[in-house]
Amino acid sequence: MNRHQLLSQSVQMAFVIGGVLAIYISLTTFWLFPHREWLTVHNLLVVISLALTAFVGYQFRVAQRSISEMLLGVGLFFSVIMLLYIGSYAATTAWFADGMAWIPFFYHDYNRHGFTSVSDYLNHRNNYRELLELQIFSFVIGSVMYIVAGSVGYVGRVLLDALKEGR
Repeated sequence: MNRHQLLSQSVQMAFVIGGVLAIYISLTTFWLFPHREWLTVHNLLVVISLALTAFVGYQFRVAQRSISEMLLGVGLFFSVIMLLYIGSYAATTAWFADGMAWIPFFYHDYNRHGFTSVSDYLNHRNNYRELLELQIFSFVIGSVMYIVAGSVGYVGRVLLDALKEGR
């Protein structure tokens, strides 16, 4: 595969898993169910996205592309996922807060302070802005995880190649 095909494949995979994450994060705010179950499904989706990131790194090595090109592919992959993920969260909380039953990420904070509606919670002081800033901060932390996952896939293929040559 050439560089364009690899980057295109990365973006396509990112739209699929990013879309699933965005739909999950948006739609699950309208129905209450056990937080632990919500978190388990969310974490499973994140682990799947990290595994796909490792696959992206692996594919770049299989195609004999440089590590800088792999990092570009992983960066595109991650950026698309986060754009969909944070964008859906921002849109849902900005325009549909009155219909929301809860905000899963902030479930404990929401309950501890005794809020009875998501809209009241978001409008209290600067909660909406602070929660959005927290999501953006998560973007920074997530970028490190995705770069590591992509690198693991790339280096894993390097090791496999070295083992094949050593036989």
